[in-house]
Amino acid sequence: MVMPTDSTLLEIQIKLLERVTEESPDALVRISSDGTIHYANAASKPLLDHWSRRVGESVPDKWHHLISGTFLSNKSREVESRCGDKTFAFHVVPMIDHGYIVLYGRDITTRKITEEELRASEQRFALVMRGTNDGIWDYDLRTGEIHFSPRWREMLGYGEGEIANHFKAWQDMIHPDDLGQVLDVWTDCMEGLTRSFTAEYRMETSFGDWIWVECRGLALQDENNAPIRLAGSHTDISDRKQAEEALFREKERAQTTLHSIGDAVVTTDIHGSIDYLNPVAEKLTGWTLEDAKGKPSGDVLKLINEKNGEPADDLVQKCLAENRTVRTAGQTVLISRSGLEFAIEDSVAPIRDREQNIIGVVIVFDNVSEERQ
Repeated sequence: MVMPTDSTLLEIQIKLLERVTEESPDALVRISSDGTIHYANAASKPLLDHWSRRVGESVPDKWHHLISGTFLSNKSREVESRCGDKTFAFHVVPMIDHGYIVLYGRDITTRKITEEELRASEQRFALVMRGTNDGIWDYDLRTGEIHFSPRWREMLGYGEGEIANHFKAWQDMIHPDDLGQVLDVWTDCMEGLTRSFTAEYRMETSFGDWIWVECRGLALQDENNAPIRLAGSHTDISDRKQAEEALFREKERAQTTLHSIGDAVVTTDIHGSIDYLNPVAEKLTGWTLEDAKGKPSGDVLKLINEKNGEPADDLVQKCLAENRTVRTAGQTVLISRSGLEFAIEDSVAPIRDREQNIIGVVIVFDNVSEERQ
């Protein structure tokens, strides 16, 4: 077996190096100290085309300064440069002993486009955050750290750095009466049982008072469908909660009033189905609210003409059809569920919403049996 000589091995190594260099996806250019291009591999073509140069010619004038400066300093340099529609990151290496420098260039066009898109996305996000009234939070389940946006902190009266970036700090601000249900929805989402959640609860501000917030969250999962991140928003809903409480108190007062007055009161929806009976109406009709709710008004309010015993006009449907208050002719009798008869006088009026649309009717009637005897 013939062993290769040292010169043969060297020749093989040189050819292998030349092949690797030529087939490299990165640009490689060898330039002498006077700026002459001595070698350029295939990946360097976009660079040379941009320079309008070929091997054996001198680099453009603006590159002479970089090359001479690299020789003088004998230090490698990093530089980015546009070459037509491409962007290259160059590593400039001085080879002083050989009298040339090597220019390694990598096409980073895709990376630069991605960076620009990310920068634009971040700018849009920052603009949205400045324009929204919601606070934003981002919880990394792997590290346990939470990022709170400036608006999130401001909502609670805190500045930058005044709230620790972990869940315990957030948890400590939640009202004790609300904490249990909040932890339940959070735990379900963190364990992958749900993908999103919405919760309303109270949080203590830096001033010691309480605000209502609506918290919305969404889970980000890894390739194994395990949650790795939760992100969402906080909305201050204190005004809405106060309005709801005021409405509830107003409704309670109205219910108390209806329960206390001596007249019978019945309400229906837009279809004439029973919504409500006060105690007087329950007594006269013989129906409880529980039994009557949802039934057609004609099934609960059986009305006849006192003189001829014929069914009386359906004033509920007449009110809905004519969009006005209507009254009986004064000869109406109510037959209760048990068969008792009561002479009544009643009126039926539309119930309207804020836009004056009819959403139901209210029937008010009084037992006048004694007066008619």
